[in-house]
Amino acid sequence: MPQPAESPATMPTSTRSAAFYTACAASVAAGLLELAQLVATHPRMSALEVGQCMVFALCGAALLGAIAGIGAMLRGGGAQRGLAWSIGTWAALTASMHGVPSGASLPWKCIGVFAVIGFGVLCAGAVSWMARKLSRLASVRLWIAADLALLVALAVMMFARRETGSTNDGAGASDRPSILFVTIDTLRADFVGCFGRKQARTPTLDDLAAHGNLFEHAQTHSLLTGPSHATMLTGLLPIHSGLTENLQRLSHSVPTIAEQMTRKGYRTGAFVGGYPVRQDASALLERFESYDDDFRTWRALPRESEKLLLGHWFWNALRMSGFETNPRDRSAEAVAAAALSWLAADSARPFFAWVHFFDPHLPYEPPASLLTDDARAYRGPARGSWTNMSAREQAQVIQDPAAMAHMNELYDAEIAEADLQLARLVAAARSSAKHGLWIIVTADHGENFGEHGLYFERDLYEESLHIPLIVQSPQAAASGARIGQPVGLIDLAPTMLEIAGATLPGDGRSLMPLLRGEAWPPHAYLAEIFASDGIPYRRASYAVREEAWKLIVRQPSWGNTPFLWKPDEERELYDIDHDRAEQHNLAEGDAARVGVMKSCAAELHSTRQVGPLDLGDEDRAALKALGYTK
Repeated sequence: MPQPAESPATMPTSTRSAAFYTACAASVAAGLLELAQLVATHPRMSALEVGQCMVFALCGAALLGAIAGIGAMLRGGGAQRGLAWSIGTWAALTASMHGVPSGASLPWKCIGVFAVIGFGVLCAGAVSWMARKLSRLASVRLWIAADLALLVALAVMMFARRETGSTNDGAGASDRPSILFVTIDTLRADFVGCFGRKQARTPTLDDLAAHGNLFEHAQTHSLLTGPSHATMLTGLLPIHSGLTENLQRLSHSVPTIAEQMTRKGYRTGAFVGGYPVRQDASALLERFESYDDDFRTWRALPRESEKLLLGHWFWNALRMSGFETNPRDRSAEAVAAAALSWLAADSARPFFAWVHFFDPHLPYEPPASLLTDDARAYRGPARGSWTNMSAREQAQVIQDPAAMAHMNELYDAEIAEADLQLARLVAAARSSAKHGLWIIVTADHGENFGEHGLYFERDLYEESLHIPLIVQSPQAAASGARIGQPVGLIDLAPTMLEIAGATLPGDGRSLMPLLRGEAWPPHAYLAEIFASDGIPYRRASYAVREEAWKLIVRQPSWGNTPFLWKPDEERELYDIDHDRAEQHNLAEGDAARVGVMKSCAAELHSTRQVGPLDLGDEDRAALKALGYTK
């Protein structure tokens, strides 16, 4: 006669223990495998970060295993049941992690949660059936032994790990000067003291210019942070580097000056303050031996831990509690602190350090100590987070001269903060440089404050294209030289490589002949706006600058709305020497010059539409918050 099945309450304790411990062991094994995958796909993680993630993964896996084990005990069954519950729990949470969109409405989230639970139950049943059919898993010790073996293997891998980067000991470069390369985001040239602004508070920049070389007509080639910095680090125009939009990643096939510096024996480091140039947004930083793009103030766990199953839910819980787990920028003070720590490391090798200050970019949130009395007393409609204002609030600011003046004061204060931190940086770099120091300071693009009807947007006019460029050599002159020839950001890469004794094919030319006072043939410089499927209603345009003349060409396209079609190519020609504000369009009266300048740009610009850009909701929100899209 068949015996009745045992209920969980009457089941032997050893059987229930096997279910519980097998669930725990299987869960820990899954956590270790997940960690191994994370380590394999993130080769730049340090041993400390790997150790932190391992502890986090093990703790989370143990918790999941206990939950699954309790479920297996209550349902009854042995080791097979424990294994099934463990895998079902992991499958359910993984499906929820990837299958329930964070921006979904509450009803859809509920449907997703129930679907995930059902999926987990199905997985548990399938695995339980397979376990019964394929093997007997009665030995808990076997699972524990397997987990220990995985743990030992992972520990060996962690301690045997080496940081990626060059192992060059500096031979052949030890007597070369170091290079400090500083980019200040969204810094208009005419808001710097040495470029003529009387109310500017930029003593560090002014001193560098007074004892170095100031380029009066330097221009950018892109109005976007990511592509512009890619141009500086590759010496290629955006259409040639492949980066024409923010959040595009530089191809591994495109070399940068960082690798060339490393090959020449330089110690290379990058320290950035804005989202568009972070490694995951641009793929620029991994070319450096060391980099810091972590904007969090709380760094108890590495950012990579969010890719762990339990890490994903942990960080989500922090976000729901109001904690900012993924800031889009950080202050110049925080960037400088990271760079100073790296500069303080004793090394016989010269260094190449790229430091990026994001402060003058929207939103304007300068330290209160740098605000003027008028700015502190202001109570009008203007505030620093322009992109978060409604259209009505923005119109109020535009129509109020006092409000626009306040926005300028906030911008000045942000520049003052960047200048203050630049002073700390320069002092530390000079102390660390053993064989002289080159200092190069510039910006990626400017900003508009109402010129040409543009407010906190950028176009191909001088307010956006004209950026400061100051170069100080180790033999700083007693009085600064002002260089009047137009130059471009594409010229920085060959200049810095010549200092390091290296070369790299590109679109630019070294500025060293100008710095030595030698002849420099005229050159045409291009800036371009690309149309994109990901950013609607952006009009493809380009500007070409040759000596004093500048031509802007706008392609036929939709305007700022889908109801405004502009069927004709539009051209604007300006004599910059006599019309710096670009108020007098000479294109109709000088068709011959327009034709010549168009032919100069023919080999450089592209009118093709870029895209589609595969941007997630978080990326789009970040671009909108930073003013790059509407």
